[in-house]
Amino acid sequence: MLNGHTEPLLALAFAPDGKRLATGSADNTAKLWDVATGRALGTFKGHAGHVRCLAFAPDGKRLATGSVEGMVRLWDVATQQKSSRCKATTMRSVPSPLHRTA
Repeated sequence: MLNGHTEPLLALAFAPDGKRLATGSADNTAKLWDVATGRALGTFKGHAGHVRCLAFAPDGKRLATGSVEGMVRLWDVATQQKSSRCKATTMRSVPSPLHRTA
């Protein structure tokens, strides 16, 4: 069980090696987890909106996060430091695959 986010999970992505998992949340953060132990490895802070999408670089060294504020951030996975960001020119609402509707 993953304990750490203060709001619901909205996105997740496995690292290419399958050993780490990134989660995005309505608490405006992304977290990195060790899959084998379930231990949190770090928190990526800086978004002003819910983190709705995540993707690892093919080498697993960088993580891209996107939020409802329209900002995409690129992070160094080892240091959890932001390496760059850009504003999306168009943003449309896409339902989270983790969000269930009745």
